[in-house]
Amino acid sequence: MLGRNKYRARFTYELSFEDLKSLLLLYQPLVSANAVLLYEHLHAENDQLNDISTLILRTGLTINDLETSFRRLNQFRLVDSYVKGDEYLFILHKPHTGFSFLNNDLYSNSLRKELGNEEFARRISLFTKSFISETDGYRNISSQFSAVNDNAVNSSAFEQNETLNPSYFDISRFVKNASTVLLPNKARTIRNLNAISSLADTYGITQDEMRRFVSQCIRNDDLDITALKIKCQHAKSDYNDIGEGYEVPCAVYLKSLQNGRDLTPNDIRLLDKLINEYHLRPSVVNVLLEHALKVCDNHLYSSYIYPIAGDFNRNGIDTSDKALNALQNRVKTQRREKYTEIMPTYDKTDMNVSDQEVDDLIEKWRTSNGRE
Repeated sequence: MLGRNKYRARFTYELSFEDLKSLLLLYQPLVSANAVLLYEHLHAENDQLNDISTLILRTGLTINDLETSFRRLNQFRLVDSYVKGDEYLFILHKPHTGFSFLNNDLYSNSLRKELGNEEFARRISLFTKSFISETDGYRNISSQFSAVNDNAVNSSAFEQNETLNPSYFDISRFVKNASTVLLPNKARTIRNLNAISSLADTYGITQDEMRRFVSQCIRNDDLDITALKIKCQHAKSDYNDIGEGYEVPCAVYLKSLQNGRDLTPNDIRLLDKLINEYHLRPSVVNVLLEHALKVCDNHLYSSYIYPIAGDFNRNGIDTSDKALNALQNRVKTQRREKYTEIMPTYDKTDMNVSDQEVDDLIEKWRTSNGRE
C-alpha cells in the first residue's frame, strides 16, 4: 500500500447508535482504536475515489498504522479488502451489536481474554442499561478547541496557555505525517512546533527537508532547536513557490532581491534577529529588507534596519501593508531638509583711505616683521 494508490469504500447501511456503541465497547479492544477510527472514516466517505495519502491526512495514521488496522478489520469481518491494479476497494460490513456479538463464541471469548472477567461483565451490563440523559449536577470541565489536537502536541504546552503562531509552513500536516520515531511525543510541544514553522518560514524549508532536519536533531526524545536552526540556516533551499508579493520565506525573498546571490553569514544573523528577537512576521521582514536595500544603495546596514524593526515591534506592525504604510510615513516625517550654505557678509564703511595710507601701512608691517 502506497500513498499514491487509489481507493474507495462501499457499504449498504447506515450506522446506528447501537452500531457505534458496539464498535467502541466490544470491537475496539480487539481491533484497536486506530482500526475503529479508520472504519468510521471509510463509512463517512461513501464510495468516493480518493488516494491513500488523503486517508493518511484525514485520519492522522501512518502507512504502517493503516496496514495494521486493515488487517484487524479484515480478521473481525468489519471490512473486506480487494485490489485491482493500483486501486483498492473496501467493502464495509455492519458490526454485530449487543448480544449478537456476545453470542459469537470466537468474538466473545477473544473479548473476555482481552478484558478479563470483571471488565467483560461490566461491558455486557452496559447493553442492558439506559444512558444518563441529564448532567445531574455535574460540573462542566470540557476542554476548549485548540489548533492542534492533543494527540499531536504535548499537553503540558496547553497548561502554559501557549498557542501556535500563524505560519506559511503547514505545521499540522507536518505533525500528522511525522511518526513518533521522527518526532517523539515529548518533542511535540507548542514551543518546538513554533520553532519549526518559524525556521521554515525564514529559510524556505520544505516539508520533506524539515522532516530530515528534525530527525537529525532529536536528542533524548526532545528537539534540539539550536541544532535545527544551524541546519536550516545552511540549507540550500528547494523552495520553488515564490508566491505573491511579500508572502514568501525571508531567505528566498532576500536572495531574489540580491539577484540570486547566496546569503552571507551577516545576512543570516540579520534575518535571525529580525524574526526571533524583534518578532516580526516574514512578510514584514521582506518589506523592511526591500526598503533598506533601496535606501542604502543595496547594502543592509544593521544600524539603519534595527531601529525601524524596533518601531515595527512596538507599533504592532504585523502585515506587509502596515509595514509599507509605516515606511511611507517615516520617509515623509524624516525627510532631510535641503541646507543652503550661508556666506558671511561684511558691512560697507564710509571711511575714505588713500592709496598712500595703505602703502604706508604695508611698509610699517614689513619693517616691524623684519625686526622680529
